[in-house]
Amino acid sequence: MADDVSMFSRMELDILLLNIEAAVRITRRTEFFSWVQGVFQGVIAHEVLICGLALPGTNGLKFEWLGSYPLAAERFTELCSMDRGLMYRAIKLWHERGGTPLLLSPQRNDVHHGEDVEMLDLLQRWDLKNLVAHGLPGLDGRPAGFFALCKVHAAPAEREARLIAMLLPYLYAGWLRVNCDTTPDVRQREVGPLLTAREIEILSWMQKGKSNAEIGQILSISQLTVKNHVQKILRKLGAHNRTQAVAKGITLSITRGGIGHLA
Repeated sequence: MADDVSMFSRMELDILLLNIEAAVRITRRTEFFSWVQGVFQGVIAHEVLICGLALPGTNGLKFEWLGSYPLAAERFTELCSMDRGLMYRAIKLWHERGGTPLLLSPQRNDVHHGEDVEMLDLLQRWDLKNLVAHGLPGLDGRPAGFFALCKVHAAPAEREARLIAMLLPYLYAGWLRVNCDTTPDVRQREVGPLLTAREIEILSWMQKGKSNAEIGQILSISQLTVKNHVQKILRKLGAHNRTQAVAKGITLSITRGGIGHLA
């Protein structure tokens, strides 16, 4: 850590500290937006931030556009398409380069690879110009979070790579809190489609430590039917066992806290 810190100037360290202090206090979406449009601009000045987050039970990442100007929903869907969309092309390139910060700009003189040229063409087509992107590796092979700073005011170099690497954990933690910090009604709308009403009911009984046979008796359904529901719950929540499923259910506010004994 000391070696990492020694790479920054005194001014850069002051800016980093200011951003870290702001980031750890973020609990709301408006606070996150104020941060990235405020003191974060002193780290890497940019006009657009695209945030990607891996959600349980889903393929790919959920992306959101945070910028100084809006983008039409259909255009953003195209931008984040898994079929050769800009964001997934950036993630692929980031993976291929060992998960190091991705720096792209028509002004850089080290653009020799075909992938870079294609990405620069995409950036030009979207009028996003310079790009700094970085992600946090996940356990399932995809990034747990991926962030792309676009329309960066100056051609990114090693300075930007060091700074984004240092602040990435705070970007991810802040964005994760923002997406978990919703009112119960909003939370229910967001996670409702993830599990059916019957699956939520069964997960609640799992939380109370009931076995498949006991749940079947309570709900007047067969033990096999309960087992099938449990398997679907595990798959949708990305859980390996009942304990993990219960914990994720509480974290996502699908069920209430207070874990009983799990069989």
